[in-house]
Amino acid sequence: WLYYAFRLMQLPIGMFGVAVGTVALQRAADTASDSDLKTALDGVRETLRRGLRLVTFYSLPTAVAFYVLAEPIMGIIYQRGAFTAVDTQAAAVALQYYALGLVFYSGVKVVVPVFYALKLARVAVMATLATVLTSLILNITLHPHYGYRALALSTSVGAAVNMLVLLVVFLRLYGGLLE
Repeated sequence: WLYYAFRLMQLPIGMFGVAVGTVALQRAADTASDSDLKTALDGVRETLRRGLRLVTFYSLPTAVAFYVLAEPIMGIIYQRGAFTAVDTQAAAVALQYYALGLVFYSGVKVVVPVFYALKLARVAVMATLATVLTSLILNITLHPHYGYRALALSTSVGAAVNMLVLLVVFLRLYGGLLE
């Protein structure tokens, strides 16, 4: 159920997060190499701001649609043969929990390349470690009570932790994004 739900989640992550993240990496790398530090940081901030705005614009409605229409979507795509109505319902629940993190999954695809462009790969790795640790703790704690649903939820919460850690570090190092 988790596999089928996350396979569906990979479509908007790839379409929105990876696409915008690829452009953001190139733009951030170009602006970060500017000889004037202030101009470089302004360019990186603008790239990050625009990338996050675009990702949110596309991912948020998709996340809402996945959450609200999870069962019909899963049924139309997968329910046939050995994939029964019970499987559709279970996979739909997993999709709903994954949908809670869609904006964060996609946002991470934009934020992480900016850290690589700024030569702060270590920060991105530390944020990933915080994500893994958060997911692990949630899985151990929640799995006995919620089963497979805890795994989907912890993945979404982990994506949120990853993005929030990266944004907090960026804000502390380089200042605000809202202007």
